[in-house]
Amino acid sequence: MRGRLELLLCEYSFPVERVGGYKIAMVTAGGVSLQEISPKTMESKIVKNLYFTGEVIDIDGDTGGYNLQAAFSTGFLAGRSAGKIL
Repeated sequence: MRGRLELLLCEYSFPVERVGGYKIAMVTAGGVSLQEISPKTMESKIVKNLYFTGEVIDIDGDTGGYNLQAAFSTGFLAGRSAGKIL
């Protein structure tokens, strides 16, 4: 069942018809609570070896690259941490 879920999540595709441009650009809000994530590793405090990054996490900031920086920084931490378990 886990393999089927992985397949559905990773291989689901949809066409992008258009982008709206900078004036209507948005970020997501909500997501996994920061209380449930180790800030040094981005690992879930509830499920071992599950890591969260970017806009999956309940953080958002002003337009201007803050969300991108959060995505890059949390992605780096999660990748480095996940790499240590191999």
